[in-house]
Amino acid sequence: MPPDKLAKLIDVASENNLTIAILTQEIMVFLAMCIRTQPKLFSEMFRLRIGLIIQVMATELAQSLNCSGEEATECLMNMSPSELKNLLHHILSGKEFGLMKSVRSGATGTDSIAIQDISPNSKSVGGSKHQSKVRKLSLSVHSLDIENIESGVSGLGQ
Repeated sequence: MPPDKLAKLIDVASENNLTIAILTQEIMVFLAMCIRTQPKLFSEMFRLRIGLIIQVMATELAQSLNCSGEEATECLMNMSPSELKNLLHHILSGKEFGLMKSVRSGATGTDSIAIQDISPNSKSVGGSKHQSKVRKLSLSVHSLDIENIESGVSGLGQ
């Protein structure tokens, strides 16, 4: 598929929200890298729905950081590419992990997200992430059905 056609499809799926479109593109790049380097993670997956992946990422942030869905979505949008890649990898791998907010050193003093692997026998600081309630996200997402892109079918859905 030509890059301009893919970009148009992403714009439509993100309802012309530039932030969501950029996040979608970043996730697609990271997914492509993971598919090449760790194909076993995708052995039983037939479709990758980017919008749902974004929802899961934001939900994990909301639960782990004990914040609202809106705050978690904002945090997700402000993550560095390496933080985003690490979060995506931990979600895809199915391993237990915890998220902590920390302050970056430097002049900006902005927050960053630290991901910690949690083994079944270890205790998490501040209680289990499973004790948090799931919050509804304010993020409007659509999925791209990559399987049907090549055939010319729209592939957009919720």
